[in-house]
Amino acid sequence: MIVYIPGIFPASWLINKKGLRFSVLLGSFGTCIGSWVKCLSVSPDRFWVTMIGQTIVAVSQLFLLSLPPRVASVWFAPNEVSRATAVGVFGNQLGIALGFVIPPLLSRS
Repeated sequence: MIVYIPGIFPASWLINKKGLRFSVLLGSFGTCIGSWVKCLSVSPDRFWVTMIGQTIVAVSQLFLLSLPPRVASVWFAPNEVSRATAVGVFGNQLGIALGFVIPPLLSRS
């Protein structure tokens, strides 16, 4: 949230300047790299590496979280934009919810 508020303005400008494909690739690549950095920080003395990885993911999310309205306005008819935006935003929230629900079901006590 700290990164999102000041970063959404340059991210929106870049999305408008470079296009949807570039923004999706940049956001996905950054999220992947940040996640791999966090995987390399399993040792307790590498907490700072975890923070670096999380910062990379947070900056990358600027591009991914602001895309549903833009994609809906480009790909859908005017009478379908609100529904497409709702599905795009809800998909992200559903993924977060499943990330909290599924891991406890898969692990043993």
